[in-house]
Amino acid sequence: MAKPAPTLFEQYQASTRSQEKQWYHLPALRWSIIALSVIVTALFIPPLARFLWDTGAPSVPALGFRWNGVPIVAERTFSILKPPAVYLAQCDSARQVAPLVYELEQPTSSKDLIAAGQEHAALNQRRKGTSALQAELARARHALDSMFSGAIVVDTLVASRAPIVYLRERSSGAWYRVPTNALRLEREARRALEQVLSQYGLPDSLGAVLLGSIAKLPRARYSPMLSWQEQELAVQSVQRTYGIVRRGETIVAPGELITTTVAAKLASYRDALTEVRAARLPQSLLSSLVRALLLCGIIWLYLIVARTDQLEDNRTVTTIATLLVLSAVQSWLSTLVDAAYAPEFLVLLPAIAMLITLLYDVRLAFVFVLSAALLHAAIRSGDLPSGLSLLVGSLAGVISIRTLQSRYQFIRSILFIAVGFWLSLLAALLEGGLTLSLIGTPAVVATVNAVVSPLVVWTALVVLDRVFDVPTDVRLLQLDTLTHPLLVKLRQVAPGTYQHTLNVANLAEHAAIAIGANPLLARVGAYFHDIGKIRKPEYFAENQIDLENKHRELSPWRSAAIIRAHVEDGVELALEYRLPPKVVEFIPTHHGTSLIRHFYAQALEEARMNNQPVDERDFRYGGPKPHTKETGIVMLADISEAIARVAESPKDIEERLERVFREKIDDGQLDECPLTLSEITTIRRLFADLLIGMVHQRPDYKTPEPESVPVSTAPPPPAS
Repeated sequence: MAKPAPTLFEQYQASTRSQEKQWYHLPALRWSIIALSVIVTALFIPPLARFLWDTGAPSVPALGFRWNGVPIVAERTFSILKPPAVYLAQCDSARQVAPLVYELEQPTSSKDLIAAGQEHAALNQRRKGTSALQAELARARHALDSMFSGAIVVDTLVASRAPIVYLRERSSGAWYRVPTNALRLEREARRALEQVLSQYGLPDSLGAVLLGSIAKLPRARYSPMLSWQEQELAVQSVQRTYGIVRRGETIVAPGELITTTVAAKLASYRDALTEVRAARLPQSLLSSLVRALLLCGIIWLYLIVARTDQLEDNRTVTTIATLLVLSAVQSWLSTLVDAAYAPEFLVLLPAIAMLITLLYDVRLAFVFVLSAALLHAAIRSGDLPSGLSLLVGSLAGVISIRTLQSRYQFIRSILFIAVGFWLSLLAALLEGGLTLSLIGTPAVVATVNAVVSPLVVWTALVVLDRVFDVPTDVRLLQLDTLTHPLLVKLRQVAPGTYQHTLNVANLAEHAAIAIGANPLLARVGAYFHDIGKIRKPEYFAENQIDLENKHRELSPWRSAAIIRAHVEDGVELALEYRLPPKVVEFIPTHHGTSLIRHFYAQALEEARMNNQPVDERDFRYGGPKPHTKETGIVMLADISEAIARVAESPKDIEERLERVFREKIDDGQLDECPLTLSEITTIRRLFADLLIGMVHQRPDYKTPEPESVPVSTAPPPPAS
């Protein structure tokens, strides 16, 4: 036989039990998220933020502009480094003007060339008996001297901008400096000599002797290694700095023209501060982490001490951590915008605070705002005026929406937030922190924040509701109507239960207001807590109007099972109509694991007569117990409204309420609920006053009998 498919209630129970195994209940993940939020927040708190995101020095403006900022005074002495482009250009120029080096191989001179010509001319004179050759050579001497005096024949002629070259004699290691234009390639020397011979008409025999004597000129070979060494020496001689700026010296003043030197000063100052802060990185890291731990610790310590149920839900922890980091990022971004635009008042902390109020509760929002506002002041290097303004404006937004009753409250929130900002700015004005001429821009920007924040919250709630299916107060407002199909059907088939539901909703709403819980959630949860009675309404006393009690024909065990089944039926109907989870949980928790006392007592009587055991678990609801203030309130309101119907006097109502409240506490039904004993006492007294007013007896007023009233036959008096 095939196993039947699980019912909707069984699926709900399975999903509820599986939540304990899912990621949002892992303690290790929870503490990792908290630690990560502290670390990420520390990245935006000075001094670590200055090291990571900027240097603390202003950016270097373009050349030719005038400095419009405040005077920049050096905090320490530093060298003015040349801009990299300038320094590299000077190094390149030094390489180009560095003398080249040649190694001298044949240390002779151009005089040997003239001497060879004279020797040849004397020889010819003895042969011919004439001094004509000597005379011809004398005429060309000046040209030969100017062309070959100091000439050096080289194998390679390397282009150079240097006016001189170095000659290094190989044998002795001696160094010589000669003009660059003294270097001659051998072919160029021969061509020049041929031109002289042709110009002065010297005989070919003398020309051959002279051309052959070119080999006697000094010879040198280019040395790449020695030339490179000279270039490097030239580069090392280039100054890396323009000079120094001493501590306390003004780097740039307002209105000063930004020249190459001023720009180099600003750039060097920025680099110097970066080096100092890099050396202090461990100290900066520790300082920022301690500050982040103290400021973020306000909200986390509150959750640890007073909101353990929210702390144990990693979804809540993740949401709070994300919003905390988001507010820190906004505060840091405000430091990057020109202060003239008052960007610190554009931090949407009011929107974040209102969102936390609607998703969780007012107290958590208050503590979050305190933590985030102090964090904002720390990120902005002690900007307490803007931190105070955000604190006041955000608290005003929280107060305006702490009990969401309609969508029009978001319009009221705009006014509340704006007034909060204006009052804080007025306080700064009276204190002297701002002047009247400077308060205009912050006031305008704060007003923009007041208008934008409620719109952001409304948009976020719509997205959470429709895209992520997260139940929000906006969704609850849609359910806060008696025209919902389930409530209409309840009114039709179970009018007694319907009236009971309205009374419970009234009690729950007033109790939630009295102790600071969510009245909207309590009221909507009460509307649907008994919808399971739609399935079998005739088995419940409030619906047995002119009907016999059907439980007389059933055993106590069977009656208890039918009564207990209305919880399962209610969950199935709620899931079928796609009610949000935070409303569905009112159905199984409004009885918790309470004992169905009437039928349990009947079972005990029958057991004594039949001598059979009775298992108490057969007469208890399946739970779970209430774990929020609102579900606890509805449990107490449900039992209170029921006993008020059988009470005989106001005093009897008070005594019965005190007894059933004590029974719920002793039975452990409120053990998992965050209600305190003081809040439970407040709820009991409030219920007593409300129930006494609801069930009080009216006197039976007399009505005159028609036949006993004399009828006057006299005509009416004339009109005056």
